[in-house]
Amino acid sequence: MTEVLDYIEARSPSCAENVKRRLQGIIDLLTDHPNSGRTTNKGIIRRFVVSPYPYVIFYRADATGIVIHGVRHAPGVPFERRRAGRLVDSGNVII
Repeated sequence: MTEVLDYIEARSPSCAENVKRRLQGIIDLLTDHPNSGRTTNKGIIRRFVVSPYPYVIFYRADATGIVIHGVRHAPGVPFERRRAGRLVDSGNVII
């Protein structure tokens, strides 16, 4: 997720701050209401669209909170695959 924000900040620092606040707000919501997102075909993985921005958070709930599996740019090719073919957000973040 850090690289997503770094990418945006290089082009527009104020926009990066807005996206960061919105992402944190959604993460806080999902922590309190982990079933808010839609289920995916992967069973325990859920997705939540970060409106009005074109990002989707993929996560799962566990006993300690939520585990974020990735943040993707929604239209077209996922953000992490647009960066020289490497995976940007490959780790899990426990919140």
